[in-house]
Amino acid sequence: STVSELNETIEGLNDEIEKKDNDLKDVTDQIEHYNDLKELYRAKAFIAEKDYSEAVGIISVLSPENFNNDEKALYESLKSVSYKEIAKGLYLTALNLYNQMDYENSLTNFLKVLEYDPDFDDKGQCMYNIGRAYFELSRPQEALDTYIDLEKNVPQYNNAVGIMYHSAKAYAELGDKEKAIELFNRV
Repeated sequence: STVSELNETIEGLNDEIEKKDNDLKDVTDQIEHYNDLKELYRAKAFIAEKDYSEAVGIISVLSPENFNNDEKALYESLKSVSYKEIAKGLYLTALNLYNQMDYENSLTNFLKVLEYDPDFDDKGQCMYNIGRAYFELSRPQEALDTYIDLEKNVPQYNNAVGIMYHSAKAYAELGDKEKAIELFNRV
């Protein structure tokens, strides 16, 4: 064998290695896709069992970019269902904590409700309760900001009297007696 023949053999082997590396990458990508798909169906099974926490745990680490269109639609559907159910549970927990005067933990849970489901069915009441919890925690500016945000972003919420009353209390706490009196007079 001459050196040029050996170099040709080496070149051929390098080409084969590159092809096999590409084949291996393709197989690895397929395995990753099937593992993600398996996890998606595990999440679906947990939802069928009403174990939304497990489903959210799985869904939160999956990336929709790893799925084709039909799979992505399933992913979005499962995410929506499980996150909405978690939000409902958090809301009930938050209400119970609020009623037990555990305002810090109720606030944390009310805020998580809107993280999991920004369009929560009772978003207005949730935001109202967030404002009230802030006030109970001696955070009147955050309470007031929440009431203003509530009026601006959830116009269908129909507790104007409650918002005015609690806004007036927040203004009074902040030292704006004039604004507080104005709102109290409107209540």
